[in-house]
Amino acid sequence: MQYNKIRSTTGLIAHHGYAALLFLGLAALGSTLTSCGFRDPRIAVLGRSDSTVTSGVANNKVDILWIIDNSGTMGPKQTSLRNSINSFMNSFVSKNFDYRIAITTTDTRAVDPLAPNDPNLSGQAACFVGSPTVVEASTPNPATEVSDNANVGFFGSSDAHGLDAVELALSEPNLSNCNSGFFREDAYLAVIFFSDADDNTAATVSGLTTFLDGIKTPFTLASGSTIRSWNASAMVVDDVNDPDCIALGPASEYGSKYIELANNTGGQVASICAPDFSAGLLNVATKILEASTAIRLSRTPDPGTIAVFKNGEYLAQSATNGWTYEASINSIVFHGSAIPDGPNIPINVFYTPNDIIR
Repeated sequence: MQYNKIRSTTGLIAHHGYAALLFLGLAALGSTLTSCGFRDPRIAVLGRSDSTVTSGVANNKVDILWIIDNSGTMGPKQTSLRNSINSFMNSFVSKNFDYRIAITTTDTRAVDPLAPNDPNLSGQAACFVGSPTVVEASTPNPATEVSDNANVGFFGSSDAHGLDAVELALSEPNLSNCNSGFFREDAYLAVIFFSDADDNTAATVSGLTTFLDGIKTPFTLASGSTIRSWNASAMVVDDVNDPDCIALGPASEYGSKYIELANNTGGQVASICAPDFSAGLLNVATKILEASTAIRLSRTPDPGTIAVFKNGEYLAQSATNGWTYEASINSIVFHGSAIPDGPNIPINVFYTPNDIIR
C-alpha cells in the first residue's frame, strides 16, 4: 500500500476551514493509492508544527465464521435464523463486500464416516457444513446457500463446544483440509455464536482470545499499541437485557462466555429469544461492517479538527449516515450510507494532532 503525505500549516486550516481541506483531499486523490492487503491505513508522522492527513483504502474483505448450536432445543431457532438471514446477507451484498461465510456446529465429536456431511447424524469435528462449505460473493444465490447451510439440525451433542469449535475450525489439519478456502490473512475476521446455551467446556474466553490474536495480525498504531483485526458477536440467551428470554425457563441458559467475548472484542450481542431475528442479525452485520472498514489514525487527533473525505467527497460527522471518532481504537468509524461500498475506496482524514506545540 502506498500512502500519501500532505503537509498543511495549522494556520491555513484555521483560516480557510473545509475549503482548504477539500483542496487537500482532491490533491490526495490525485496520487496513487494501491491496495496490498488489509493493513493499518496510516502514513508517516508529520512534523509537530504541521497538521496531518491519514490516507488509505477502506477494507472490504471479511471472513465470517458461524458457530451454530445443533443440540436438541435448537430446531425452531434455526428455522427463525434461516427465515431472517436476508437481513444479514443484504448488508454485505449491498455494500459489494468481498466476503466468505462458513458454518460449523458446537458438536466437535469426530465425524462419522457413514454420515460425514450430515450434522444430524454425526459430529462435525469443527469441519464446515453444507455444499458449498464456503459461500463467497461470487456464489450464485448466496443468501439461499447460507440459509441451507444453517440447517444443521438438532440431534447434536448437548455438550456444546462453541469456543473449542472456533479454534479447531481455524487450526490444522482442518484449515488445509475440510475447511480450506476460507481463511485469508488480509481479511477482517468475524466470529458469530448462535446458541440457546453457554459453552459447556473448560475452554475460556481468554484462551480463545489469545488464539485468535495469534492468527490474525493486529493493527499497530503510531503509539506502538495494537488493536485487533477480528471480533466476535453472539446471538444468545441474554435474560439480563431481554425479557423474552425469561419465558424460555430451564430450556435455555445465559450465554455468559459468548457475551463476554463479544463485549471484550467490540462485537454485537443480539437476542436469540426474539420472535423475529431480522433486527438482531442486522445489528450484528452492521457491527462487522463498521469494524472492518474503520480507518486507524497515525496520531491521536484533536477531535474538533477532524474532517473526513470518502472518494473525494466530504462526509458529515454522524452516527447515522456519516462517521464518528472512536478514541478507544483511535479510529474513524463509518456508519450507514457512509460505509465504503466497494474495494479501493480512497479515504482521507485531516486533523490536527493533539500533541502539537501551539
